[in-house]
Amino acid sequence: MISTDDFSLMCQALPFLNFIPAGEKARVRSRSRIVDLREGEAVRDRKGGIDSVFVVKSGAVRVYTQSAASEEQLLLYYVPPGAPCIMAATRLCLSSSLDYCIHAVARTRILALDEKTIMDYEKKYPKMRVEIDNMLASRLSSLFSNLSSIVTDDLRTRVWDYLNYLSDCFGTTEITVTHKAISQDLNCRREVVTRILSALADDGLVSVSRGKIRIMEKAP
Repeated sequence: MISTDDFSLMCQALPFLNFIPAGEKARVRSRSRIVDLREGEAVRDRKGGIDSVFVVKSGAVRVYTQSAASEEQLLLYYVPPGAPCIMAATRLCLSSSLDYCIHAVARTRILALDEKTIMDYEKKYPKMRVEIDNMLASRLSSLFSNLSSIVTDDLRTRVWDYLNYLSDCFGTTEITVTHKAISQDLNCRREVVTRILSALADDGLVSVSRGKIRIMEKAP
């Protein structure tokens, strides 16, 4: 069971829980749990996952695709503190056939609720399903936008948009990220990332230091 404050955070991040009557929320809270993840630990991969909806309390997780034939990866999105992730609940989201992985990018603590509990309640309260579908639609819309930019945008634009995405996601203009991590997230060569960052720095848009990038001028 999680604390009252943690359950309030969960209900705020997962609005479909608010369709459950107050008298039944104690049962939901009793079925919620804290999961501590090591850096790099899988929440979901090809071997399986936790089959739960969760909210990141601290740290962050990375959702990405990976080629079956190689180690190449492509970032789909990050889940920062306070944000929900429902894609780990594969039956709830009807996503068991989709090929994506979820890993912690640092020491991370999540608040998890198993998908069976949610599926039991959505049968009693159909409005929950509508809210879950709305959350999925919003997430899929952002993914389609991201995939569209991969096809249509030049790499400089993609790097610049990526940096602004991280800034907005984590609420800071000073981003802790390495050139290697950027190249992995964007599936491009590290030396190309270094060259683009140097050009952005020459234009006064970013300041680059070891392991950190500060955005000097936010995208409009």
